[in-house]
Amino acid sequence: MRAARSYPGQLARRAYAEQMAVLQDGFGRTVTDMRLSLTDKCNLRCTYCMPAEGLPWLTSAELLSDDEIVRLVGAAASLGVTTVRSRRHELTPVEGRGSAPAEVWWVDGGPARVGVVGSVTRPFCGTCDRIRLTADGQLRTCLFAREESDLRTPLRAGADEAALQAAFVTAIAGKKAGHGINDPAFLQPDRPMSAIGG
Repeated sequence: MRAARSYPGQLARRAYAEQMAVLQDGFGRTVTDMRLSLTDKCNLRCTYCMPAEGLPWLTSAELLSDDEIVRLVGAAASLGVTTVRSRRHELTPVEGRGSAPAEVWWVDGGPARVGVVGSVTRPFCGTCDRIRLTADGQLRTCLFAREESDLRTPLRAGADEAALQAAFVTAIAGKKAGHGINDPAFLQPDRPMSAIGG
């Protein structure tokens, strides 16, 4: 029986990923929280986000399979992601959690409550510990980022665990200091929240 052969590139990726016990960006923030979009279809029709005419939806072939999601979540978890949150985008009351505590509001005096995370009016970029994996396998280091790191293509091309870890590490290393939404030069992402699952 022949031993599996390792190539220099694979060894370098594996060593790099093993050195990175945590996902840390260039500003010292450690990523521990991943938002996972299971669908690109947002059922909310927020006027600031969803065009009145709606959006074209992705085909099922463009979406990650369950096995692909498990592999990517596993790679993120092996690098220190401890919380993965996913939802199918129903509007539900939320409690303040994580690095962006929500302001909780009673609806019509209760008993229903809705939490609003003021990431624009009260940014928490300096302590942000989040990333988002879209339903089509793109990694966003910020909800307002214009750049996305494609994890689906290497995954479907047969990337091993070390290569997936290296892709996460590289993406997180490029995370910006903040969303810059108040900067006059700010541009909305090509794919708004409604196109990546809300």
